[in-house]
Amino acid sequence: MSSFAYLTIAPISKDKKSECYIDYENQKERVANGEKWCWDDWKENNSQVGNYFAFFFYGKKIVIHKILSVKPPSERLPTWSKRERNMLVLSDKLLEISWITWQQLDGPEKRMGTYIPINLQDSRPLLYSYLKSLLEPKPKPQILLVEEEEEEEEENALVETVEEIVVQEKQQELLAKLEKVQKLIKELQNIEANYIKKLNK
Repeated sequence: MSSFAYLTIAPISKDKKSECYIDYENQKERVANGEKWCWDDWKENNSQVGNYFAFFFYGKKIVIHKILSVKPPSERLPTWSKRERNMLVLSDKLLEISWITWQQLDGPEKRMGTYIPINLQDSRPLLYSYLKSLLEPKPKPQILLVEEEEEEEEENALVETVEEIVVQEKQQELLAKLEKVQKLIKELQNIEANYIKKLNK
């Protein structure tokens, strides 16, 4: 089974009183103290070592980790609720995807409950190819067959497309800031003009 086809996704609520928000903040403290990231498996308990895991922040970002090991429910952290779910031990952050890029890649947007979407390779091929190209790039052999060259060109084109999306996102942010500056300059010019008129009266 491809490690990218079945991505375990854990939405993190914006509500600071919610269980998942509190657990995530606790995880950040544990990691700062040298511990590994840990999280619940989903209800089917079938996430696998080597697959990838995403913390999902709706409207903000998606943070990708790798599943390093799977522990039984008996080894869940003592601060966690008592549930028959495995504990996933995760790598450090491998990749952070902006919200705009995630939408452009047709990423799933479910907001509650850890889950695994339908096979990404079939249901969301753009996201699947993006993750595969960035997290496990293919080694470049010295001699490539025609089919392999075409496949490499397609993957490079996908990465270039995503990079263009990110550049466009940055350009939009800069244009918005420029418009604010221009508006402020215009307001200052109007204030100055009115002041000069008052002086000339």
